[in-house]
Amino acid sequence: FTFKVVRAAEPPTETTPATETTPATETTPPPADAAPAVGDTVTVDGLKYEITGANTADFIGLRKPKSRSSVKIPATIQVSSASFNVTAVADNALSKDTKVATIILGQNIKKIGNNAFTSCSRLKSVKGGVAVTEIGASAFQSCKALRTFQTMRKLQKIGNNAFKGDKALAKFTLAKTVISIGKNAFNGCAGLKTFTVKTEKLKFNNVGAGAFKGINKKATFKCPKKQLMNYKTLFVEKGAPKSCKFK
Repeated sequence: FTFKVVRAAEPPTETTPATETTPATETTPPPADAAPAVGDTVTVDGLKYEITGANTADFIGLRKPKSRSSVKIPATIQVSSASFNVTAVADNALSKDTKVATIILGQNIKKIGNNAFTSCSRLKSVKGGVAVTEIGASAFQSCKALRTFQTMRKLQKIGNNAFKGDKALAKFTLAKTVISIGKNAFNGCAGLKTFTVKTEKLKFNNVGAGAFKGINKKATFKCPKKQLMNYKTLFVEKGAPKSCKFK
């Protein structure tokens, strides 16, 4: 692998002039293989990261934008002698990338940032994300080719407009852990025909207006038995066509 560390420039340090009895102090530069500091940007195998903590990093994009059809974000990266867990996809990381078709999320990623993959027009498949708890606003908005989205079993929050306009998305599963869905989250997902709901935690106030507006008129919602009637009322109120089936 290759990596590059980029640090912000530091202002020059004033030194006390040397006297006849006190020689000037020489400063020793950091070793070439020093571990990056918080705030540094590093590149590993063509993927760029920002160091966010002593052992954490965010994926922030590609060294060469729009250069890969498949992007696999690893669980960890190694930089010099230090190892960092990749715990998030940053805001706008691959926004408007018109080449990427497949995203594979590492097992340490907990958050997908706002607009992270918005308008990735060729994106067809999102895999992995076993630790993801939050999908940010507009994270996958206008990914019109997106058809396959792997169930994220620890997911809790789906942001506003998260999947808005994803016309090819055919099915989606809400894990048992989901507690909120943002405004217009699935608005315009005209191909969405099967929506499996495993969570029993949704309430009127934590599902945003228009969340299901414009989904397929013949869509089927598979709901927990205990919540069937409540969810039918709730989802129709939040935009689901009255012609949808609930079971």
